[in-house]
Amino acid sequence: MRTLIAALLLPVLFGSVGCASTTKQSAGLRKVDDLLGQVERVHAEALLSRDRARGAREALHTLVSAEFQGDPVEAYTRFLEAIDLAKRQSKALRASVSPMRSSAESVFARWTKDLEAFQNAELRRRSQTRLADTRRRYDAIIAAVEPYAWTCEAFDNSLADHALFLGHDFNAAAVAEISDAVGSLDQQLAEIDRGFEVCDATAREYVRASALLGQVETAPGAPPAPAAKP
Repeated sequence: MRTLIAALLLPVLFGSVGCASTTKQSAGLRKVDDLLGQVERVHAEALLSRDRARGAREALHTLVSAEFQGDPVEAYTRFLEAIDLAKRQSKALRASVSPMRSSAESVFARWTKDLEAFQNAELRRRSQTRLADTRRRYDAIIAAVEPYAWTCEAFDNSLADHALFLGHDFNAAAVAEISDAVGSLDQQLAEIDRGFEVCDATAREYVRASALLGQVETAPGAPPAPAAKP
């Protein structure tokens, strides 16, 4: 009876070991896919941050326009709401970076450790090279998104200062008083646009190079785009 039970259990036990081994191996790809998702999230938050900044600048432009007509209190309230949205989005952008960092550390640590398992020296060398290239593309995202987040936050603070100024003194003379400062916001907004372009380019390059097979479809001659998850 013991022999029969052992004979029946051995395939199950070996099958369980095989499944565990397979699951462990596939965990690497799941980590890669998770990092891709985090990169895409940062990209989306960066885009929305730019749009929120533009929206807040437009609300101020409407408020201080020489052709302004309408309810000044209502327009000022819309400006405050636009600033709040921009600030919330800047925080969301910064908050999205930490999970991406954590995911990247996990991917690169596992990839580095798995290099030791290669029996074929040439394949190990190629994998090591691709690891270095992937890390370089990831580092480019970090180098782009961190100063971009600072720029967005500085812009939010400038908008808040304008709101504070107008909050107790909103009339033609007061608007004329801050005309130069309002104009400087356009320069800050242009810096945000440039910062987003770099964030956009680095995220797209990472996804183009690292997306799992079949996740990215790019028409010939078209710029690469972040992969849509199935």
